[in-house]
Amino acid sequence: MPTPNSRFTAADGHEYRFDAELGTGGQAVVWKVTRVTDGQSMALKLFKNPPTGGDLIKQRDRLKKVIEISQQIAESLPQSLVCYPSAIHASGGEFGVLMEIAKGKPLDDRSLLEKPDNQPQAFISNALRSVLQRNEKYHHFLLSGFHLCRALRVIHRYGMTHCDLSLPNVFFEPSDGRVSLIDCDNLACGDSYLPAKVAGTPGFRAPELITAANPTPRPETDLHSLATLLFYLLMFRHPFVGEKYHEFRPDLNYRNDEEALLGKNAIFTEHPTNNRNRCQGGLPFASLPKGLRDLFIVAFTDGLTDPGKRPTAAAWAQEIWKALECMAECSRCRQRYFISDRDFSCLFCGAKNPAKRWRLRFSNGRKMLAAHGRKLYEHHLENAEFQFQRPMAELKEAERGMTLKNLSEHTWTVHLTSGVAKQCARGFAFQFEGVKHFDFPNGRAFIEPVVDEV
Repeated sequence: MPTPNSRFTAADGHEYRFDAELGTGGQAVVWKVTRVTDGQSMALKLFKNPPTGGDLIKQRDRLKKVIEISQQIAESLPQSLVCYPSAIHASGGEFGVLMEIAKGKPLDDRSLLEKPDNQPQAFISNALRSVLQRNEKYHHFLLSGFHLCRALRVIHRYGMTHCDLSLPNVFFEPSDGRVSLIDCDNLACGDSYLPAKVAGTPGFRAPELITAANPTPRPETDLHSLATLLFYLLMFRHPFVGEKYHEFRPDLNYRNDEEALLGKNAIFTEHPTNNRNRCQGGLPFASLPKGLRDLFIVAFTDGLTDPGKRPTAAAWAQEIWKALECMAECSRCRQRYFISDRDFSCLFCGAKNPAKRWRLRFSNGRKMLAAHGRKLYEHHLENAEFQFQRPMAELKEAERGMTLKNLSEHTWTVHLTSGVAKQCARGFAFQFEGVKHFDFPNGRAFIEPVVDEV
């Protein structure tokens, strides 16, 4: 067994020093280690039952494939979003895999969210309590969901399956909503090329994995787990823990009776026609924008038994980003919340916020609530993939009201309500009052007062 300050040389040729144990699970013990040459901190997942003989060769070959594919996937994602394996350690009777250290803390940390069996019917998680007490920002949980969707979308694009999306395998940074997806040495692809080594965590795995004699994770099973995680992040509770879950039989435990509680006969707490499993905890489902509500309903009704109907990671990412850009900041508690009517009252503190707001409605149908600091990108106008490196414009609250500043290399045409058209070159800005629409080289943005549902 390793001890602090002992050393090993990994397959990448670098020498590492054991620092401290970070945690343990059923499969392995995770150590914090340091690369001696440059002081880089890494995580080493050290398996409790290291393979030997032919099994060692198979496991090493499998991890080599995962590492190779991971390096390709990593190029498409921001650093630290996914903690991919980078090198193998197989010496001295030890077998493990090196990977980047996850930032933040796992979502199942006691200070954040609870697993299904720890949730009473009227449940308020510590995460929601912190939001209500203004210690954490609600929109950071949405941001983490968006990042998680982007990561899974790229993993699926390469034909891979994560196999175990669950609270313990997502690390969350409350200060800014960053996430780190771990346990990626278990990435799988098909039944022969990279067969799955794990089949999910109870409470998060798809119904077809619960009942299968030989459960085989697929991208579609990942999508059920993703929807469950997103419901946690947005509602702060499990989508199937309600009246039926608690009253079906008091001694039920979701790990021992997973099929009865969370299988194909589970009832979504927000089912549109079945009220048997309602829940009084978390945030009200009606507070979410319709686009997100619709995805959850599909995922946990038709998608429960038909994997092909589950919303994709790309569909979730689009709706979450739309929701983020339609949030207003409360003038009292500074939480961002969804505007859903003319009242504009804050969901978290009830403050009556000013009703005078503007939004941009783009020619492709997208909408954005005007707020200081928000930026426009190509994907707002072209339905392109998300990219945040080259902003086209920035919204700024100036002395005379909201303005839009040109950050691009192109000159825009600004059409005023008076019928006059003016030019806006790079570095210049126009205030919204008196503007009908902006014409960009790749689309148009209409300026509208917010008087109906966003």
